[in-house]
Amino acid sequence: MLPKNQFLSNPTIDAQKVLMDSSTLTVIGILIGILIFGIKTGLGCGFSNITTREILTIGGSYFFSCPFIRKCC
Repeated sequence: MLPKNQFLSNPTIDAQKVLMDSSTLTVIGILIGILIFGIKTGLGCGFSNITTREILTIGGSYFFSCPFIRKCC
């Protein structure tokens, strides 16, 4: 009798093995890092043409709206 391969007989275990592979996690981490860097760069370029007063106004609106948002959620 031939021994059964547990990964072929149970596809759930095979899917978990692929998802938890260290090289897969590394690639996903690098892609997420590139995405975050792109978002930060895009925001930086968008804010490069506005004045300091406008930046403080936008930041202040987020700062003062934070307590209201926390009470609602």
